[in-house]
Amino acid sequence: MPRFSIVVPFVGETAYLRDSVESVLSQSFQGLELIATGDDPGGDAEALIDQYAADDRRVIRVSTPGNLDQARDHGAAQAAGEYLLLLDRDVALLPGALAALDDRLRELGDPELLLFDHERQDWLGRVKESLDTEVLAALEAGTFAAADRPTAFRLPAVTWNRVLRRDFYRKHSEAFVSEAPSGVVLAQRMLLAAEQVGALDAVCAQRLVRRRVGGGARAESVLRAGLRTLDAYRRLLGGEGDGPEAESPALRAALFDALFLSILATLSRSRDARESERRTYFLAAAELCQQLRPQGWSRPAGADGLKGAALEQGSYLRFRAVEGARRSLTKGRRQWRQRRNQAAGRALNAIYRANLHRPIEKGLVAYMAYWNRSIACNPEAIYRKAQELAPGTRGVWVLDKRAALKAPRDVTFVLNGSRAYWELMARAEFLVSNASFSGDIVKRPEQTYVQTHHGTPLKKMGLDQREYPASTVGLSFDLLLEHADQWDYSLSSNRHSTQVWERVYPSGYTTLETGYPRNDVYQNADAAEVLRIRAKLGIEPGQTAILYAPTHRDYRKSFVPPLDLERFCEGLGPSFVVLARAHYFYGANKRLQTQSRRGVLRDVSEYPSVEELALASDALLVDYSSLMFDYANLDRPIVVHAPDWEVYKASRGVYVDLVSGRPGDTPGVVTTDTAGVIEAFRSGAWESAEAAELRAAFRARFCQFDDGRAAERVVRRVFLGEQEPLPFRPLAERTPAPLPVKAHAGA
Repeated sequence: MPRFSIVVPFVGETAYLRDSVESVLSQSFQGLELIATGDDPGGDAEALIDQYAADDRRVIRVSTPGNLDQARDHGAAQAAGEYLLLLDRDVALLPGALAALDDRLRELGDPELLLFDHERQDWLGRVKESLDTEVLAALEAGTFAAADRPTAFRLPAVTWNRVLRRDFYRKHSEAFVSEAPSGVVLAQRMLLAAEQVGALDAVCAQRLVRRRVGGGARAESVLRAGLRTLDAYRRLLGGEGDGPEAESPALRAALFDALFLSILATLSRSRDARESERRTYFLAAAELCQQLRPQGWSRPAGADGLKGAALEQGSYLRFRAVEGARRSLTKGRRQWRQRRNQAAGRALNAIYRANLHRPIEKGLVAYMAYWNRSIACNPEAIYRKAQELAPGTRGVWVLDKRAALKAPRDVTFVLNGSRAYWELMARAEFLVSNASFSGDIVKRPEQTYVQTHHGTPLKKMGLDQREYPASTVGLSFDLLLEHADQWDYSLSSNRHSTQVWERVYPSGYTTLETGYPRNDVYQNADAAEVLRIRAKLGIEPGQTAILYAPTHRDYRKSFVPPLDLERFCEGLGPSFVVLARAHYFYGANKRLQTQSRRGVLRDVSEYPSVEELALASDALLVDYSSLMFDYANLDRPIVVHAPDWEVYKASRGVYVDLVSGRPGDTPGVVTTDTAGVIEAFRSGAWESAEAAELRAAFRARFCQFDDGRAAERVVRRVFLGEQEPLPFRPLAERTPAPLPVKAHAGA
């Protein structure tokens, strides 16, 4: 018996049917059957399903005349799995979803129903999280009945954000099907009937949002569906049912809330409909609200409350007036905010201009990293070394609000864009950044600007991006050159970087071949530091830790790991632990968080120091991230996973043929699929003599100046004015931080 039966109806439009089916069949969890059910004789949908069924015996096609609801119900009746998951034709499962659901179901003792989170992705690939996180988090403690937790009805009433036990569904199927003509109320019926409900605060499904066209015709179809939903709620709350909602005032209030919000949503999505059709729906909804409103129910505050008052009175004219006023108010507020911001901008600009006439404050240093996102990278290493060697300097960080909340107490900072920020930028003697300061900065002749950069260039940068439009959205090359004209110094960690920076950012700055200050730690950390970080991360002695750090792709708007992490981690076994880090462009990622909570991997996306993660790891698994050039300083194995190398190369352009296998270009084993990555580690190829030879050539090319004294070189040259550079320690004489296995042996 399969664990899950996933039902996918395919009546009518099938634009995302392939995405839905493939998301199921590609799950790492194998105990499933997929029941595709509908009526499309000789059509594309039927042909597509037949093709899948021929290739995969888990796929079953069931011919079902009728609409989507009937197809869904008929498919559920054919299911053989322990649990049912009733998807829509435009809903896909996220990687690892079934494994996460199975883990949570077993943890809760196989309840009748399990609720989970979702996200939405539009036709442009933009992903939007749901608003359900707080509700699900509050429901996660054990199992419950709806009578005990009415807040569960605040979750979207859809069939695809929950799984239900098949025997539970069969027991109540007659009531479900007869009393739930729409998926909305079917979802509510499921929740009402279940005595054992669980919750999982993890994103397991993704609604693929279609671009809707058709104006009035589409809006009127929304109204027709809305009328069917009204009828379903009438039966649900009108006394015909005998469930707990008939006796519990709290449940009735929660269901009435759901009805009320459904009505407002329908009216909002039908603004292009004919006025007569919209009025008909409004009056039907108003009549139902007047009949079913529970005693003591209170309207919400704000515009929704005013619309609710219009519903109670049955006044469509008043409702339209509220709508119109709301739109006017929104427009007015937007214009007011624009005027306010413009006025504030003019005031701050005046403050900045005034401070430009004040004397420079000697020793004052403005630091910024990653567009104000954190205290990190080369600027942080310079800041720390300046505290040691140049105590006469005073460092102030520029941070955004989120970064400011995490700033250590001993760090002085200003908020980006604030009055203090503009005063700092006008009066600091030194400006240190790995990207660019915001606003129209006028660098004064007495100021010194140090551009530290934040990586060795693999992908095309600066002026070389002109031939790759995917990477230049919103980029002005004129402004780029104006910014480079402000630099006094540009740091470099190898001759390759020097040559690239000087070509793609042509200006009059001086290149300092100092090495990257952030890489000093790789030469200076000892065994105790390595063991401390591993213990902090919960890595057991004897475990092999792999740092997986895929980079950003200009052609993707959200983090999609180019590797089946579930399958990869399962293939490695318990002697390995994977530290997964999403690129900072993407921020926190619920998929990685879910897998981390389940123990599949460790999500370290929010860990503040990538350098510490590198020190704690035994190997780096990377695609096209510049982290590989820094990591090579540790002289530890690097595996390159390049499944979309040709696409990346064509869309962004590259300076190094990473997958060629040539010494100096390739740092180690190269893989192109999940099976290949698993084999690279299980076979030992990742740490073979051949891989070590490639890594040695790669280090010779890209680790020339990173000998552990880069920050000191910068501080002595820039802040202290010393002209005689520190000599470089040859590569063969360097002693990188010890491998974890050697650190343990010496402990």
